[in-house]
Formats: sequence, C-alpha cells, structure tokens
Amino acid sequence: MVAGNTVTPTASVKILLAGNERLEAGVGVGPVDAAINAIRRAISGVADVRLDEYHVDAVTGGTNALVEVWVTMAMADRKITARGAGADIIMASVEAVLNGINRLMRLEEEEIARCRKA
Repeated sequence: MVAGNTVTPTASVKILLAGNERLEAGVGVGPVDAAINAIRRAISGVADVRLDEYHVDAVTGGTNALVEVWVTMAMADRKITARGAGADIIMASVEAVLNGINRLMRLEEEEIARCRKA
C-alpha cells in the first residue's frame, strides 16, 4: 500500500482463487479505493462483482478507533451485504469486500450444483 498527498494511492493484493494464487495491483483516489480496485483486477475473468454501497462506522472513539465496514455487493441477479471490522480501516474494508465476494461466489456455485441435479 502506497498513499500520500504527492503520490497516486496504490495497493497490491495476493488472492487464492480456485486454487490459484493471483497477485494484482490497483490504483485509486485513496488507499481503500486502490485496494478494492486491486481485488477487482485479481478476480476479473472469474467473477463479475459490483460494489453498490460502502459504509463505515467508528465503533469506538479516538484515532485508533475500531471501525465496522458494511458493503452491499451484487453479482448477476444476486445482492448481498457483507461486513468487516478492525482497527485498520483499509483492512476492515478489504475484509468486507472479500467476505462479500466469497459469499456471492459460493451462492453461484450452489446455484450451478442445484441446476446440475435437476
């Protein structure tokens, strides 16, 4: 993760997807946007996931506050809400997005399995 007022925010991610490790980078308007764009690049071609809503709440006070991140995500005709939490807003955001992606992909796999049985 690289961020600051004189550099373009950049993030790199390493994701295990369908048994294959994928390493990607992304840029954005801030570190959270860069991390989410890196995740999008890592899953491109496998899952077409859309982030519809992003919400952050500070659960505790202070600069080291615990944050809770809620995202609403969609893939095809499915829409879900996922959550992440932690003291690091970037990692809590990544956790929420990955939880959402994993859930959407699991629902897709279950749907495919149901169709094959029918």
